[in-house]
Amino acid sequence: MQLFRPSKHDTIGSFVIGLLIAFAFATGLSATMQRTFERIWRLPHADWRSAWRHFVWAVMTSALFAFGLWIDKATHRWEISGASEVAVESTGTGLTAFAYFWWTQRILLRGRVHRRQLLPGAVLIGLGTTVLLVAVQIIAPGQITEEVADYGLVGAAFILSAILVAFSTIVWWGVFLGREISRWANLRRGGDLTTVQPPVGSIEPGSVDATRPV
Repeated sequence: MQLFRPSKHDTIGSFVIGLLIAFAFATGLSATMQRTFERIWRLPHADWRSAWRHFVWAVMTSALFAFGLWIDKATHRWEISGASEVAVESTGTGLTAFAYFWWTQRILLRGRVHRRQLLPGAVLIGLGTTVLLVAVQIIAPGQITEEVADYGLVGAAFILSAILVAFSTIVWWGVFLGREISRWANLRRGGDLTTVQPPVGSIEPGSVDATRPV
């Protein structure tokens, strides 16, 4: 808490610049995730007409992070044990990650995959995020303190980067395994494992079943 507390020398200008940089980064991140999701679901790359989705995603993500920071600050004022606080924050974050990545897949894939098929991946991401956050809240504080003592403030970046890599891995495998579960479920319903690939030139097609044969 002492390491990351706000500085008294921060100005409105630095806040605005930091916000713009973060927003630009978020927009680029959404484009990368979109391409990754399209590869996993074997869909053609979206054209420039879907660029507005990155803007919407960045705005909603910023609002979600702001809400998360507010919740985190509120829970620190609760008179509950440390274990209960970890359980509440981890469970709440896992449920949020489930809903968030269910929606994220839907908007970045332009509705080309049905919500039902995106559900398993979102569930897996939510569960993985919950487990990760429990581990982070138990292990990270001591690790950050040790790294900062050894390397200075840059040591904290080592631990935070490792957490981001772990979270990215959870998201990638969650979406991939979610697709496989959807394909398996479709096979059980009498379909096959063929994946639909909508025409590249289609404009905002409606929901399609990405595991049903053409």
